[in-house]
Amino acid sequence: MNWKIVLKYCIIFFIATATATFPFGFIQGLLAHSEHANPIWLVAMMSLSSLIVSIIVFARLAYIQRVEPLYHALMVGFLSWVISYPINVVFMQQPIRTWILGIVVILVTIGVGVTIGNLVYKRKH
Repeated sequence: MNWKIVLKYCIIFFIATATATFPFGFIQGLLAHSEHANPIWLVAMMSLSSLIVSIIVFARLAYIQRVEPLYHALMVGFLSWVISYPINVVFMQQPIRTWILGIVVILVTIGVGVTIGNLVYKRKH
């Protein structure tokens, strides 16, 4: 297990997903402040941007880490999920069941991302 890679990609995962969802969260906050309802496209784009960025991060990890890439990606996903508890549930008051179901989304993005990363590696080498 390469813990340096795991920690590095945990940080990359947090920064990438926060950066991808920030504009939509900002608009959501503005609408909430002006007492407008969130349009469905806003919620969809926020989720879609997070999914795409997560897949890219895990694909890159699988491309870089050639020894047990799935195991490393699972560690990054699990650690990121656990560390996100105080941010999402405590500070942002997300329902705990939503946070718990987030592991399913992370596992799906890991599966897709690692598969893409492995396929790209095999094509190039």
